[in-house]
Order: sequence, then C-alpha cells, then structure tokens
Amino acid sequence: IMIIMTAIVSVTVRRQNQNVSMDALKNAFTIIQFQMSDLEKKLITDARQLILGANMVSELDLIASYKQRPDGYTMSRFNHVSMVNSLYSTASAGNMSQACTYGVDGEMVAFVRIENNKVFGAFPYKENDKPVFLIAEVNKGDEITDKAYKLAAEWPFEPELLKSGVAEEESALYQAGKSFIQINASTPVIEERVHFKTKEVTKRLIGILKVSSRIDRSFSERIATFSGTEVMVFSSKGSGSGTLEA
Repeated sequence: IMIIMTAIVSVTVRRQNQNVSMDALKNAFTIIQFQMSDLEKKLITDARQLILGANMVSELDLIASYKQRPDGYTMSRFNHVSMVNSLYSTASAGNMSQACTYGVDGEMVAFVRIENNKVFGAFPYKENDKPVFLIAEVNKGDEITDKAYKLAAEWPFEPELLKSGVAEEESALYQAGKSFIQINASTPVIEERVHFKTKEVTKRLIGILKVSSRIDRSFSERIATFSGTEVMVFSSKGSGSGTLEA
C-alpha cells in the first residue's frame, strides 16, 4: 500500500510540476508577444512625434529645393545639422539604436546611430562639386555641434542605408544581424494642405523616416523578471541575447 501511495503521489506531483512549468512558459511567450507588439507601436508613435517636432515636412521640402542650386549643400547645411540633432534627441529618449530620414527621391538626408555609448551623426554633402559626407562622432549624452563634423570621402556604414524605398504606408519589420535583432519602423512624411475655399485636403509625400530599436539583453531581462523564467531571443542567423550565459 505504501509503495502504491508513493507512486500515486509521485506521478501526481510530477504532473503538477509539468503543468506549472508549462503555464510559466506560456506566460513568458505571451509577455514576449505583447512586449514586441508594444515596441513596434512605440517606435511608430515616436516616429510620428519626431516628424512633427522636427518640422520635418518643411525641412525636407527646403532641402529638396536647395539641391537644385549650385550652392545648395552649403545653404542647407544648417538644416541637415538641425535634423540630425532632432533624430539624436528622440533616439536617445526613445531608446532607439538608429534613426534615418530620406527625401521623396529615396536619398538619405540625415542619419543617427547610437552604439556602444557612441553616437554617430551624418549627412550627404558636396565639396568642390564632389559628393562626400559629413560625419560626427561623440560620446552618448554629448551634443553634436557643427564643429564635430568631419569630411569623409566614403560612407563608413552599411551601403544600403544611403537609399530607401519611399512608401505611404507605415510598417514595422524585424531585421536579423550577426550579433543583434532589430525592429525597423518606417513612417511616411506627408504634407497636408487644406484648400481655403473648398476645404478639400490634399496630401503630398515628402519623404520617409526610419527608426530602429534593438532587442538586446535588457529586453530579455525585463521579460525574465515578469515571467520568472530564463529568456533567450535568437535571430534567424543564430545570434542571440538573453539571461543565459552559455
């Protein structure tokens, strides 16, 4: 009788432990799904606010008009610097890893990347009628002044950043890098005008803003705290980050 009772208790306890473990895992997956969904929504919301706060419609329109002039890049340098600072401010406050603005032609206008406590700001330029880039590097938290920019003949970051498709729809896509997983959100910059007499609203696409946020160890640690489980997030390329050391 004792052996039978011990076996029954053992099986019952094991099933209960399995159910508790499965419930914990399901809870962790649910939290991860909600957190990722919130990240996507927050990125798009922050991008919308940045477009308004940086007066991006007017800035991009002005920069586009300057490009047609021989001294256009010199005339629009202040606008580029101002836009980079707006991207930097929002990226820092919103825990973004990258922000980039493109004109309606798909050409990059302003770029910011925050990585390893370093901040890179950049934009295209021309010197002696030759295409170059102005690039600044500062410590995170420091201001990017106009004097911080240095001329570079070559683009030091990923070549695909220089050109982008421009669409009128918002989107959020995942990118798997060699050592990171990243959410990239795209938001169109659209000018709206109301006709004085007819009150008809017309829209014109000016450009696009792309912002990114990386899913790193801090994301996994937050999920682990909520769920009580260890969490690792892997990209399709096999790289991952999380609360497990090995």
